[in-house]
Amino acid sequence: EYLYPMMKEEAQFYDEILKAMWGYTSDKLSIPVSQLSKDNIANELAARGVSEELIANFKELLNEGEFARYAPGDKGAAMDKVYTMSASVISKMENSIK
Repeated sequence: EYLYPMMKEEAQFYDEILKAMWGYTSDKLSIPVSQLSKDNIANELAARGVSEELIANFKELLNEGEFARYAPGDKGAAMDKVYTMSASVISKMENSIK
C-alpha cells in the first residue's frame, strides 16, 4: 500500500492531527462532526467572539495538514509545523471561545 513504511506513519500522523482538530471543534462548538465544515466552523467561531486572525489560523492548519499529508518535501519540518500550529490554535481557542 505504501512505498515506504515512513509514508504510512506520516499519513497516520496527519490523519490523527486532523481528526483531533475536527473532534476538538465538534466538542467545543457542540456541532456533530458529520455537520462540520470549514465555513460553518468559521461562522460559529466568529459568533463566539473568536478573532478573524485565529479563525484564519484554524483554516490554515486544516489546509496545511491536508496538503502536507500528500505533498513531497521535508516531511519532518512539515510535521513539526503542523504539530506546533495545532497546539497554538487549540491554546488560543481555549482562551477565546465565549
